[in-house]
Amino acid sequence: LALFEAVLAQEAYDEAALKAQFSIEGSASAFSVAKHDLIHLILDCLRSYHQEKLMEVDLRRLLDHIVLLRDRGLYEMAGKWIRRARKKAEDMGASETLLEILRMENAHEKVYPSKDHEGRLAEIFKKETQALEALRQESETMKVHDGVFRLLQQRAKLPAPVVHQKLN
Repeated sequence: LALFEAVLAQEAYDEAALKAQFSIEGSASAFSVAKHDLIHLILDCLRSYHQEKLMEVDLRRLLDHIVLLRDRGLYEMAGKWIRRARKKAEDMGASETLLEILRMENAHEKVYPSKDHEGRLAEIFKKETQALEALRQESETMKVHDGVFRLLQQRAKLPAPVVHQKLN
């Protein structure tokens, strides 16, 4: 992360200055190792982001299939697929999509009640409440993230003491 912070502090990327900075702090190879590690970290983050997007696409496709099943009168199968989609959304931590699925499940349960109808509705309501709380927490996290991002953007334009003062 030291290399990342050093690159971030630069107005324009200057590899020679970075090499000089890292050769003073350690050996001449410290820069090469740090650069290699940083590149791999960035690529891992990008791969993770891409994989998450693929999982969201699969989940969205599953929801489309549920609507098609329901529209064709295949209610029992649609109910099974709703539960499968709920499990997948819970495993992914996809709170917004989970809330949508829970509302589908709620509507399905009301029209096609299970043996434990009241218990199922109570369970769905509880999970909806949990999903809403997760969304609230995600929103709070994004507020903090956005604040830090704005400070980092300003960091390139402001002297370091001003940024430090803003962080405190």
